[in-house]
Amino acid sequence: MKKPINVRLAGVLSCLLLLGASLPAAAVELTPLVGVRFGGNFSDSNNCYCGGYYGPTLNLDSSVSYGAELDIPFAQGPYALEVYYSHQNTTLNGGQSLNPPIHDMNVDVIHVGVAAALPTSDRRFSWLLIGSGGATVFDAHTASQTYPSLGFGIGLRWMASEHVGLRGDVRGVFSFVGNGNTVIVCDGGCGGYYSGSVLAQGEASLGLVIRF
Repeated sequence: MKKPINVRLAGVLSCLLLLGASLPAAAVELTPLVGVRFGGNFSDSNNCYCGGYYGPTLNLDSSVSYGAELDIPFAQGPYALEVYYSHQNTTLNGGQSLNPPIHDMNVDVIHVGVAAALPTSDRRFSWLLIGSGGATVFDAHTASQTYPSLGFGIGLRWMASEHVGLRGDVRGVFSFVGNGNTVIVCDGGCGGYYSGSVLAQGEASLGLVIRF
């Protein structure tokens, strides 16, 4: 029996938080965020092969995303361990041609990585460079699958005070879904195949920085 997706996510996040807690830290930052996730084409330039014919291209619709970032600075240098979680509720455009059809889909990204803060002439502002790795979970409610993924991004942080600020990020997430597999969330039960081994998504987000 498969564990519910929220139980698996909670287990992964708990492990990452324990790892972060073991690092020396000066000022931990928690950033709840909201944004827009876009992109996500399963088929590259080819259509999905569904039940003996070529159906429409499968792609994820752009939609709102939300989540949080936890940054725990290392003892020295401008680097911090970053735990990143983002949830997107979207639809699979073209999924109605599959058998059984797929419409609604949740996409969860869980990453751990390093964020480097680059200071500017204004001490309130700093640029951020972000690299991370982890997993992307595709959940179509009837089935779910997890794939390894990498993330790269840039950000800008502005601190209104010692403890509160704003942060904006632009991030790319690249999920390694394999090549020539059955449709990504069907566990082999759907009548559809796609081409391409990497699913690329972008995300632009804005968050409230809480430093403590």
